[in-house]
Amino acid sequence: MKRVDKPGSFFIRILIYGLLLCTAGVSFAQTLGKKQPMTVEADRAELNERTGVSVYTGNVVVTQGGMTMKAERMSLHTTDRKLTRIVGTGKPASFKQQASRNATPISGKAQKFIYLPKKNQLTLIGNASLLKDDNTFNSERIVYNTANEYVSAGSKAGGKRVKIVIQPEEESEDSQP
Repeated sequence: MKRVDKPGSFFIRILIYGLLLCTAGVSFAQTLGKKQPMTVEADRAELNERTGVSVYTGNVVVTQGGMTMKAERMSLHTTDRKLTRIVGTGKPASFKQQASRNATPISGKAQKFIYLPKKNQLTLIGNASLLKDDNTFNSERIVYNTANEYVSAGSKAGGKRVKIVIQPEEESEDSQP
């Protein structure tokens, strides 16, 4: 018996498969960063395999997946050849993360940052700022979770206050009375 499809049903199936592939691609891209190789560029490098610490100085740029970190000096710490911590210092040290192709990038800068890849945690210390969608966080200390985009800000010693600037959403022409 020959199967007869309704007109247009073939295109609807293709559309559904395409949407499924697109949503799978977005979630795959968000987890892809840790599976991609890390690239380190610097003017100078010192590696000590016995201690598991490598120190890079002079215009240091570290990239992995959608994340880029820049600093004047950066140290990478490993245990059993697994990255446990990255510490960057500069005037300022900075990072940028693009979770997926369609996501809005988030960027930050501070005098120092500490990145703990196992916890997906980036701590910005000293004149720290974080920017996403023209909204800014400013504080002496900002902790940012790179996996779920959770932000916590404030100094431990009760120093400077946190300042957050939230831009108003643009109104579309359809929403006007």
